[in-house]
Amino acid sequence: MYIISQFNDSFKVPPNKLEHILVSIIDSINSKYQNKMIEGKGIGVTLYDIVSMTAPTIAIGTGDVYYEVVFNLVIFSPFQGELIEGRVLRSLPSGIQVTLNFTDSVFIDQCYFPANSDFDEDEQLWYWNYDGTKLPLYINSTIRFKVHHVIMKKQESVKPVVVPQVSLMSNNLKQQKDEKGEKLSDEKKGIKKEETKMDEQTQQDLSQEENEEEKLPLRIYGRINESGLGLTTWWS
Repeated sequence: MYIISQFNDSFKVPPNKLEHILVSIIDSINSKYQNKMIEGKGIGVTLYDIVSMTAPTIAIGTGDVYYEVVFNLVIFSPFQGELIEGRVLRSLPSGIQVTLNFTDSVFIDQCYFPANSDFDEDEQLWYWNYDGTKLPLYINSTIRFKVHHVIMKKQESVKPVVVPQVSLMSNNLKQQKDEKGEKLSDEKKGIKKEETKMDEQTQQDLSQEENEEEKLPLRIYGRINESGLGLTTWWS
């Protein structure tokens, strides 16, 4: 279910955080990798530990400090047939969605429910009819399921930060001058593009909810149609 993989990446520490360098780096690692798809591995969960850090590289002009960091990351990497416990997030006529707290990408189709399971339209709740007793799959209940299959969609992997190689102050001053000119030009363009952006954003908001499930980088499909599976209270 969980594996530990080692990574080598560069992280920036701004001047206002130099008094807490380690905390800043830990926050940066989790921000970049947590809940992100690691291609071929799974979903990044959290930092496990830091193995090493190189001497800092200072960017002239900004005062930003960069560190090359080797660290171990906890990755959620489910496999077929694995037993996992989560919580029932919501009930649908087609099945139930399960949350693992750090990801809600688990779905159990009704065809993988125990025999004699029915969906109550009024209560919007699934029941397992076992020997004349209706056993409900209540929302937020702990559920044990077996992984039927996993779909990992290809996604652009998180990439290391490129440490700026600034060695001459004159180069930095020239860059700042060029940026000022570009900024004025961008401001003019921004005014013309503002209305277009607003229209595009409105359209994106309308379709975001419909496409939410399709955009999930990791999709886990489970089953609860075997002995010992389903709500843990059924077997206690």
